[in-house]
Amino acid sequence: MKKRILSVLLIICFVFFSGISVIAANNTNTEIQNPLPVSFYNLPPSYLYALFDDILDLYVQDHLYEFTREEVLEKMMKDMISEHPEFYKMFINSLLGTMDPYSSFHDASSGYMSSSSDNDVYGIVVQETDSSVIITKVIPDSSAEKAGLVKGDKIISVSGINVADLPWNVTARIMSTPYIYISDRNENGKYDNYNPEIEVTVDRNGESVSVKMSKAPADANELSKKIYEEEGVAYVAISSFVNPALSDEFSSLINEISESGIEKIIIDLRNNAGGSLELALNMSEIFVKNGALMCYGNSKDLDIPRPVYSDTPAVEFESISVLINGNTASAAELMASILRNCAGAILVGETSFGKAIGQTVYGIATGDSITITTYEMLDANGESYNGIGLVPDLEIKNVHMLYDFPKLEYFNHVNYKEIEPGVYSEACLALEKRLFMLDLLREKDVDGIWTENTKTAVMILQRYYTYEGDGTLDDGTVSIITDLINSYKTYTYYEDSQFDVALIYHSSLSQAKRLLKEKEDLRVKQQKLIKENEAYYENLED
Repeated sequence: MKKRILSVLLIICFVFFSGISVIAANNTNTEIQNPLPVSFYNLPPSYLYALFDDILDLYVQDHLYEFTREEVLEKMMKDMISEHPEFYKMFINSLLGTMDPYSSFHDASSGYMSSSSDNDVYGIVVQETDSSVIITKVIPDSSAEKAGLVKGDKIISVSGINVADLPWNVTARIMSTPYIYISDRNENGKYDNYNPEIEVTVDRNGESVSVKMSKAPADANELSKKIYEEEGVAYVAISSFVNPALSDEFSSLINEISESGIEKIIIDLRNNAGGSLELALNMSEIFVKNGALMCYGNSKDLDIPRPVYSDTPAVEFESISVLINGNTASAAELMASILRNCAGAILVGETSFGKAIGQTVYGIATGDSITITTYEMLDANGESYNGIGLVPDLEIKNVHMLYDFPKLEYFNHVNYKEIEPGVYSEACLALEKRLFMLDLLREKDVDGIWTENTKTAVMILQRYYTYEGDGTLDDGTVSIITDLINSYKTYTYYEDSQFDVALIYHSSLSQAKRLLKEKEDLRVKQQKLIKENEAYYENLED
């Protein structure tokens, strides 16, 4: 009798992998012989789920006590959370992501839907001209605004270093690593202060003004513009839709462009992952006639999708082009869709990401937040592009280009010693051409004469790569320059072919279509050149 009971118990408790998920218990003397050990990790998820489902059914069916599947699962989850609170966020994300990939948990420290920049910043936007660097925007409530910098200031010096005639790259390197120039090192070789207060001197309407500031949190710069005077085209890039003030700022910018007489505009939404639906709608309707249908919104509490109409007067442009790519998503796609369907815009670039469903953000007691997909957007034709994306009217990829390495005079560990301040030399000309390639010197200073600008450029390079140096040439600096320049022999970059097509479209659609063919031919040619160049230098190394 004991043997019979033991046999039955063995059959009930043992899971045997032989094409059947679970062996059902019975009152026979069936014996299990030589079961094969199979690791759960080696089984496909679909099989494991079927096995789990069978075990759960058997558990509910044969257990001594009465309960439902839902009760078992609920208690299992409670027990798992109780025993493993460290996995709580993972459990919540698994729950929220069950029915779609966009519902999720967001830690309070993640900065989700925050308008602040990821890193501490000074809070200025600049434009580099042929001879100077001018501040074009000061971000509200930033260190720069608090220090007193204003739009139009021309940067003269930073931390006592004269940068008035040097490229923005020089100023940016000083400001990004200010401790290298003004902080002391302690006995461990570390800097005492990695975010010291720097002094910035600007030219403001002919008057020299100095301010002090350090990096701090500030709103991200979501909006930038450039005017192409010769073509009569304005370019506006929108990086995201997050800051509540963005809509008013965008409206002011568009009105300013229109009032200046420019009637053609490029809106760049590439790599814009979206953000606020309200911001996208408010910014889109600037281009749409008052009362016109822009799109539809749909949710489970609606019997039919709800139309969304523009309720503001439109700022009219002669032509609009919108740049998109595979990273244009969500609110950015909605704006692109509205501008194409309701404002006559043409889309240029690559098919967008394809996210037309939106999430509502809910704050929870822990201070964190969760997002739940609660609605979808349809275009003005009532069609969804979710999972499909918007296909551009002028489809083009950016061309991967091989750097056109220039012919350079020799610069080496011997001839650099010939360079003297204020005296022309071939060695200095060779050095300055290299500094120009590295964006540390303006082209007008490439004259073969060692000046203070040349010395400053060398010092910035030394400090950036070795954390020390005063601009005096030595063997180590020559080696750094040589290695950097040699890397340009295999350097590749992406030409903004999409922008080129968008720009020429505003002059002629037929020319834009011809340029598509030219750019595609160039892309094929460059691919071949890049491969040949890589093979050449690989053979040299061998």
